[in-house]
Amino acid sequence: MPSLDFPLISGETVIVARPEMSTDVDEMGEPIAGEPTREAVGNVLFDPTASSDVSGNLRLASIEVDADFHFPKTYTESLRGCSIEHGGRTYQVIGDIRRYTEANVPGQWNGVVSCKEVS
Repeated sequence: MPSLDFPLISGETVIVARPEMSTDVDEMGEPIAGEPTREAVGNVLFDPTASSDVSGNLRLASIEVDADFHFPKTYTESLRGCSIEHGGRTYQVIGDIRRYTEANVPGQWNGVVSCKEVS
């Protein structure tokens, strides 16, 4: 039986790029996107997911999913509109982070977000 003195699963550090909107607007009156803020987030699990493995609304809408990222319970920010950099690739978040019911999650990770590779 393995020793439980060390974690059996360990996460990685990813970069979350959060878009910042300027107070300036373009000729159509739309906000101009500024430089994104970049945040290093540790202890994230990377799950390369094939679209054929996706179920539910994403599959019904024919949305391609290339990866899921599982975020730790300590990360409480929204990921809507963000991108995630991992392993030299950039992934665009689809929707927002989804949280599992706290009572059903004994481990460190309780939020998952689906992404499409854009790099």
